[in-house]
Amino acid sequence: MPIIQRWIAPSSKAPGRYALHSLGSVVGIVALTVTLAAAGSLLSVRFPQIPSLLPLVFCLGASALGIALAVRAGQKNLRNATVFFLTEENRLFLLDTRWLVRYKQGFLGFAEASLAIDRLLQQMAATERLPAQAEEILRIEQLRETDDAYLLRCQIRSARGRVKRCTRFLVKGYENETALLRQLERRKAWQTGLETPKSHNPLGIAVSLLALVLFAALCVLSHPAVDRLPQNWYFPSMGAAYAALFFLLLFALRQHRGE
Repeated sequence: MPIIQRWIAPSSKAPGRYALHSLGSVVGIVALTVTLAAAGSLLSVRFPQIPSLLPLVFCLGASALGIALAVRAGQKNLRNATVFFLTEENRLFLLDTRWLVRYKQGFLGFAEASLAIDRLLQQMAATERLPAQAEEILRIEQLRETDDAYLLRCQIRSARGRVKRCTRFLVKGYENETALLRQLERRKAWQTGLETPKSHNPLGIAVSLLALVLFAALCVLSHPAVDRLPQNWYFPSMGAAYAALFFLLLFALRQHRGE
């Protein structure tokens, strides 16, 4: 199917740029978080007078920073890997080129996949025909702008012809982005005819937050520096706190996406 316009991130047009950004972000985030965690441990050994809770604070801070940087890098990778196409029949398609690559285990597998995505992006930038794996945007049920992206709750027809409701993202930074937004607005449905199911995300957020506060308190009270509860409660409480944090972030993400 011939295409008349495509939207691709400017940085993805240059050979090697996607792989460089993808691999560089992973190496940088891992190096930074490991360095911060190691610094907390070294400080506690070097200066015994420092409270023993300091290594825990460094580890938690490094984890939070690593998560934030990973989310930011993931957004940029999503933008750089996703291409939008407009056909002669005025049909709008998108393709996340990462769907076409099989990831192998380990860093070398990730690097190999990143290089393969880079080559695919060069092909997408030069092709005049719609890729067979692209999915069609049939209807936009919700178009919401955030600081860095547009959240699209939409009806999609997959390459196999299956129609489904799903969430897609348009991360800001495309060339001629205004024209792409106009195409999305034209497909926006003011009356979808579908009943919106009740969301359980607020309840999940509340329960997860309560559990996180409870287990974090148990973790602090059972730490040797505080010694208010049995010390064998410390590691189980820490594990439970991390699990509660995971579910809190999961429900918050679903709420943010409108799912």
